[in-house]
Amino acid sequence: MRRMVPVATVAIALVAFSDCGGNVDSRQASDGGAFETGNGEVSLDEADVDSGAWGDEEFRAVYESAVCDHVGRCCGDVGRSFDRSACGERVRSYLRDVYPPSGPHRTLDVELAKACVAARTRFFDDCGPYVQRLGERRTMFEIDGICAAVYRDDRALPGGACIDGACAAVSPGVNACQVTGDFDAGKVTSCRAWLRAKKGESCGVSATEFPECAFADGLRCDAVTATCQPLVPAGGACQLYKDECVGAAYCDDSGVCVPEVPLGAECKVAEYWSACADGGRCDSTGHCSLALPLLAHCSANIECASWHCEVTQCTQAAEVLTYCGAP
Repeated sequence: MRRMVPVATVAIALVAFSDCGGNVDSRQASDGGAFETGNGEVSLDEADVDSGAWGDEEFRAVYESAVCDHVGRCCGDVGRSFDRSACGERVRSYLRDVYPPSGPHRTLDVELAKACVAARTRFFDDCGPYVQRLGERRTMFEIDGICAAVYRDDRALPGGACIDGACAAVSPGVNACQVTGDFDAGKVTSCRAWLRAKKGESCGVSATEFPECAFADGLRCDAVTATCQPLVPAGGACQLYKDECVGAAYCDDSGVCVPEVPLGAECKVAEYWSACADGGRCDSTGHCSLALPLLAHCSANIECASWHCEVTQCTQAAEVLTYCGAP
């Protein structure tokens, strides 16, 4: 299993991280029916999205449905109550704060809005935590960025300040509002164009661009050249805690890509990564074992299949529990 890093730990974050997720690429399908991704497509049908004209109210209504029509089961799986009306009000309040309506210079990007809704549907239908899923290594933008770009303001160019969380449309890439300042010093946001970089292209973040190398393309960001280069094979040099090794391999303490550890074998415990194969986690005894199910006793997030250990029990991710009631 690959290093699993909750999105909130990433230094450069997209503004809409707190309530957006999904595996979505920036490349729009020519027919508008889906967005191409590194692992297939996120179909608009997944969110029961009508292909007709969309406006602010349609986006808000379908977004609410994507959350509240799916998250109730997630709450029930851990013995928590769920109130559909309360959920709806919470989502509507969030949308009012994060997505001011269209106006002069401000427009809804319908295709990005539909892709955002499809991603939210997938997330809550899976009761999914904000981590990369087993067998998937996705770019930061693909995990959570698409919902940060659903509104456009033609005055907010790359490198400039966001305007009510919106940025101007650009080509190529997706211009999204990103947190660029120190969280402790106060959140500062600016517009950067996310690009899915190709082999040999720069992966260095600048004031105007945020290029990423996609694992699905067999690429990593090389720290020396700051360009996208092929993944490192077993036996090759790598940087610890970086997703640089080919599938079924990880970077060990010596800085070498080595095969993943089979279930039952010894491993080293760490909070946000695992060297174990076959869906295993490095448990408190220092051996690879299957991840714990919901409601099982735990001592760390990494032990749980949900990647969330609350007190001493595996439960749903915090982003899911926020819509649940009391036990």
